[in-house]
Amino acid sequence: MTPYVMGPHALVGREREAMDLPVRGELPVGLAGTFVRNSADPAFGAGPRYHWFDGDGMVHALHVADGRVSYRNRWTRTRKWVAEHEAGRPLWEGLHDARGPLEDTANTDLIVFDGQLVATWWLTGQPMSLALPSLETRGPATAGGVPLPRMAAHPKVDPRTGDLVFMGYDVMRRPWVTVGAASPDGRVHTTPIEVPHPHVPHDIGLTEHHTILLDMPLGWTTKDSGKRRLGFFRDRPTRFGLLPRWGAGSEVRWFETDPCYVYHLSGTWEEDGEVVIVGCRIADPIPDRPSTDERTPRLDTIELVPHLYRWRIDPVAGTVRGEQLDDVPTEFPRVDDRRWGRPVRHAFHPRLGAGPALTFDGLVRYDLDAGTSTFRAWGDGRTSGEVVFAPRPGGTEDDDGWLLTVVNEGDRASTFVGWCARTLEPLFEVPLPFHVPQGFHAEWAPTS
Repeated sequence: MTPYVMGPHALVGREREAMDLPVRGELPVGLAGTFVRNSADPAFGAGPRYHWFDGDGMVHALHVADGRVSYRNRWTRTRKWVAEHEAGRPLWEGLHDARGPLEDTANTDLIVFDGQLVATWWLTGQPMSLALPSLETRGPATAGGVPLPRMAAHPKVDPRTGDLVFMGYDVMRRPWVTVGAASPDGRVHTTPIEVPHPHVPHDIGLTEHHTILLDMPLGWTTKDSGKRRLGFFRDRPTRFGLLPRWGAGSEVRWFETDPCYVYHLSGTWEEDGEVVIVGCRIADPIPDRPSTDERTPRLDTIELVPHLYRWRIDPVAGTVRGEQLDDVPTEFPRVDDRRWGRPVRHAFHPRLGAGPALTFDGLVRYDLDAGTSTFRAWGDGRTSGEVVFAPRPGGTEDDDGWLLTVVNEGDRASTFVGWCARTLEPLFEVPLPFHVPQGFHAEWAPTS
């Protein structure tokens, strides 16, 4: 049985809510909004070949208002969810069984754009609009009333302009990559990108002048078994692409560096004529000789051993310089969302715990300017999902605020917690009456 249906990953299988939850400690003055987390939870249960990425999108929300905290969870009513509920049974196969295209579940990421909470899918699908704090599914997400195109997880909102920058990919047919931008006034732009191979990208970055594309040598192969599976191509470089936000695909400039894989970025910006990219780098995600250490986290054949890394692109010289910044394995990095596209000083990375399933046993606070880090364990065998930064109202520094997440003690207890972003000192805990799985990505939607 997959470890992604037990312990902190245990499935929920129903919609619930609870009001006026007890608070231990004190909620910070000014903390008002909704913490939301996306997760995969199959509406008709997990079969014997269930993959963590298969489940229907289920969003969990902790709403903070007037010194009170409430909880609710809701499935996102995608086309798949509606069709299967009308049929009363599953209609699509999962990732391990698929002989045809998989169906969009909107189960991966969450962002706030144009006054809506938007749920997206890792394999490129229809972004869905959700209401806050009710989590009611409004339908396909829009920009100024104009429907948004299909996109992968991790689109970015430019905090200066409000523009949404996104990409999508297709491993079955060209164009293998499509990139676009959308503005709150309804301008929507997409352009195909010519790439030599159908790789599997995951994240995207932005700066004041560029959209940053990641073309990394992870893709489909039939080597050895004759069956299609993910492979890592060490004879191909990792490439970073710089594209004007509203430009045509023919305008992209590529810069090559050593082969690696990056799931998630911590920040991207322009500095002293260079483009800086910071993220979690996996040097060899599918090694020829897999680790025999049972403490190594993995997702099927992919070994999850990422480290904080920084690249500097010199667009004039056409060069890329890279350096590893830490030897602690961390992932799901977060920063102050108001800093996207601008220099970032502080980044907050959960540390990977030991074991076959992806879990986090504590939090690393990085000071990228000083080159230092501080670690705090969740303690008592607890683990967490992604941690989000909630800025203090009126604060301008990118560590002036609070860190929010849900921590788990196996599948027995879940607790909504808040820490000081500057000191990593715990501020409050809200014990939850229901299990909230670790899930994928989270967001903080402040009350406007």
